[in-house]
Amino acid sequence: MDGQVAGVCCPLQGHCVAGNPQQYGIVFQPGRDILATVPAGLWVSALSEEERFAYFGNDVPKPADWDEQWGDRVNKLVFIGVQMDREEIIRTLDETLLTDTEMVAGNWRELADPLPKF
Repeated sequence: MDGQVAGVCCPLQGHCVAGNPQQYGIVFQPGRDILATVPAGLWVSALSEEERFAYFGNDVPKPADWDEQWGDRVNKLVFIGVQMDREEIIRTLDETLLTDTEMVAGNWRELADPLPKF
């Protein structure tokens, strides 16, 4: 995203699951005229059992909203602005999601990744 959502320039910040492979969280950091995407670190659920133990020992974090399939991978974005078109923002973001067919096909990891390699 370039900061233009639903015709309104707005600050956007947050973190999400994006790109392939989904082992890194992505942080959106608003700047003056740019929106940078940078790695936020590994998702706990992307680590092997050995890596989890190496990082955390016996105290592996498991948030309350842990998902059995996706673990700690979450999408949290915040838009701040006035007179924003909520429905247009939702529609635009929904267009970026994989379809149910793409998810079931199982080859979504092979799709082109528009994000930089971290």
